[in-house]
Amino acid sequence: MRAQTRWTLLLAALAVTGWLALRAPSDGGPAAAFAPTVAAVDPTQTAVKKGASVSPARERQRIESAQADPFFPATAAPKRPVQKIAPVPVPVVLPPPSPPSAPPLPFTYFGRVAGPSGAGSVYIARGNDLLTVKAGEVIDGVYRVERITEEEIVFVYLPLDVRQALRIPS
Repeated sequence: MRAQTRWTLLLAALAVTGWLALRAPSDGGPAAAFAPTVAAVDPTQTAVKKGASVSPARERQRIESAQADPFFPATAAPKRPVQKIAPVPVPVVLPPPSPPSAPPLPFTYFGRVAGPSGAGSVYIARGNDLLTVKAGEVIDGVYRVERITEEEIVFVYLPLDVRQALRIPS
């Protein structure tokens, strides 16, 4: 298409658009379909009269509101106050506390020395300390050695009277 033909079609479309936009709504053109209808509300009556006259100040206020909010309805009902409802407190149910438990044993098995009667001492390590223990002995006022067998050493954690076993490797 030549440039002159394009310009001619563009100017013709612009002229038709301008003519449609400037036509009065009363002559039944396409602009009449989009013309707003004004509804006046008489406070003494409950019926709305369509096409009733409205003061220019009120009409200007309605148009400005509509321009500010494109979704503004033509006949806006007054807003009712919103009633706020206080949130209902939800009771918090906590699980029962767990019973106290003994800490993990701080000892590791180190070795055994057998005595002539068969009862002997056992070497245990706590960190860098090496301890020699026998059945019935109390360690630091916290642990008591209850019994020593071939498979395990049974300690009693004295603050809670809880028994704990330290396995002896075979």
